[in-house]
Amino acid sequence: MRLRPCPGCPLLGVCPFPQIFDPPADPSAVSYGLARARLPPYVLDPPETPRPGFFEAGEAIPVTLRLIGEAGRFGAYAAVALVQAAEHGIGPDRARLSLVESHGEAPAPKLRRLELTPPPLPQEPISVRFTTPLRLKIDNDLCTPANLTPAHVLGAAVRRFSLACTHYAGFTPEADFRALKQAMQTLRWQEAALHWCETTRRSQRQGTLM
Repeated sequence: MRLRPCPGCPLLGVCPFPQIFDPPADPSAVSYGLARARLPPYVLDPPETPRPGFFEAGEAIPVTLRLIGEAGRFGAYAAVALVQAAEHGIGPDRARLSLVESHGEAPAPKLRRLELTPPPLPQEPISVRFTTPLRLKIDNDLCTPANLTPAHVLGAAVRRFSLACTHYAGFTPEADFRALKQAMQTLRWQEAALHWCETTRRSQRQGTLM
């Protein structure tokens, strides 16, 4: 079955690969104004990215793999896939990594039905720290340090949570999203220290370095 396309495969419903790394589109999501494409049910939580954008050779890089919902049943497969991908090389220069130490965790977290009501605005400023490069597109244009707003960040987080609930928890969050959006629009950075991080990545879809 190696390298066989997933569509039409008799094991499509039980194979871990499509359920974790290539989940099928969800046509029902369109009726809720959400994207057809499913979010992969995992989150990679890496350490803070160094200012130059690169880690030193030989430096230990702790990474947490978080699986969402039923994907937790395939935790061992996902961990092996992550290790094999690292050993084959990551990035345009195919930097190779090797597993030094691993730790298991509790079962995958369950998504709960939440009431997303607009909370009262805090009386004091709150701090937000980005530990890894952030890539957001608004109206098909990349956000830059000059135009990134709190509404962009919070809006993306709410959309991601809504998609995760729809695809992996079986419910659509009940919330006044219009009121949430209006509340987000009132927020401003009091002080910002953002910078552009120029990196090179390979696009499999376009078959080129970007």
